[in-house]
Amino acid sequence: MPPALRQLSRADLGLRVLLAVLVVVQLTALWMVCLGQVRKAELRHENLLGEQRAVEECVRRNTKDSLVQCAGLATDPQTTGSAGAKANRYAASSR
Repeated sequence: MPPALRQLSRADLGLRVLLAVLVVVQLTALWMVCLGQVRKAELRHENLLGEQRAVEECVRRNTKDSLVQCAGLATDPQTTGSAGAKANRYAASSR
């Protein structure tokens, strides 16, 4: 055993081990929270891309509809499920 550890009492050594375990637990918890936030951001980004594709498809397929009308379908508060689901169904049905 190194001389520095021999000088520590059992209580000091136990305290240091406890503090090391607490640091590892805190870092693990922080990593898990950050991972969850990253996943939520990725889902929001995918939903935004889906909405943009649906609006582009609506405008491309329905030249009489304005961009505002097509965008209103993607942001309709009555939309259930993921954002833009109604616009995606609209774009799919107009094919």
